Amino acid sequence: MEPLDIDASIEVKPGVFLPPMEGLFVFDGEAVFPLTEAQVTSNFSKGKAIEKVIVPVPVVPTRHTISLPGTRARLRVFDANPEFYMRTTDPVQPELRLIRTSVGSNARRLENLDEQWGGHRETAHTVPIQLWEVAQGVYRFTLGQALEPGEYALAESTQDLGGKLSLTVWDFGVDARAGAKKHK
Repeated sequence: MEPLDIDASIEVKPGVFLPPMEGLFVFDGEAVFPLTEAQVTSNFSKGKAIEKVIVPVPVVPTRHTISLPGTRARLRVFDANPEFYMRTTDPVQPELRLIRTSVGSNARRLENLDEQWGGHRETAHTVPIQLWEVAQGVYRFTLGQALEPGEYALAESTQDLGGKLSLTVWDFGVDARAGAKKHK
């Protein structure tokens, strides 16, 4: 067992410490679990593409649907008010969005990105979260409302020096406490 570096750790509850490594973590009131990055897919709306060919004026928006494969996240949380912690070495403050996904036949839809006239609009079912800086490079995210059972994702959009956008997503599910098994 590796000794805990208390100087690099944050106590989230008496006797429960945030791991000293970089990453995104969920605290369910009892323990801290790391969130892993999820694979994201982007599907281009073929119907909108055909409509653009028929009406060759840039009035018809282009739609991309951002989804996660599968109908359930692997990590399950049993607390309707979890807290999230992010430890990073990046000097830029993270800007995470908490999204309730829409579950389909074999995917969880995060959002639609519509592009028109050189701009874009995002539509997603977001849940309010508040950011707190608890130490240099360590951020705590608290909820604006309790989470209902379902599938969720935390998403962060970043832009590199060349202007290219990238999306990082971490997924989890919330299950009701009554009769539920503990974390998998």
